[in-house]
Amino acid sequence: MNKITSYLHELRFGIAQGVRIGGILAILFGLLMLGVLSAPMLMHNYKTAGTSWVGERSYALYDLGLQLYQAEEFKEAVKTFNDAYNLCLGPQGVVEGDKRALAAEIKFLAGNALVKDKQLSKAIEAYKECLRIDPNHLHAKYNLEKLQSMNGGKGPSPADEPDAGKPGKGNKRGI
Repeated sequence: MNKITSYLHELRFGIAQGVRIGGILAILFGLLMLGVLSAPMLMHNYKTAGTSWVGERSYALYDLGLQLYQAEEFKEAVKTFNDAYNLCLGPQGVVEGDKRALAAEIKFLAGNALVKDKQLSKAIEAYKECLRIDPNHLHAKYNLEKLQSMNGGKGPSPADEPDAGKPGKGNKRGI
């Protein structure tokens, strides 16, 4: 009986030690993963964070798209926004739950970048997609109506150049 009690005590001690070591390893791994994603984000290196294999890449690409837009690199901004949007899609190719607000904002900003790049018909489609995700996105509604009212209600013609403001200056949301 003494031998069994001793064995059970050693087994219990071994399990406790295993749990402690496992917990410490899990915490260290979590800190490493936090550092891998957070360091590039804190340094505003969104391209590195966007290609990381950990963390929420869609937010990093969203931030990179904003930087590209502000640098007036509209084609690259549209590409980056589209990459971010694709990361918001679920398995069936539909935006799901907690990603809806981000996906709508990404499509809205992609529409703004397309307007700046004078791709007005693609901008209209981006605004429509934004509104399919979030029917209450007022800025997308405004921009879509403005584009559709151009050219006597027929929508934009190739010669149209909408007056679009830069983010951070004047009307931040409208084109």
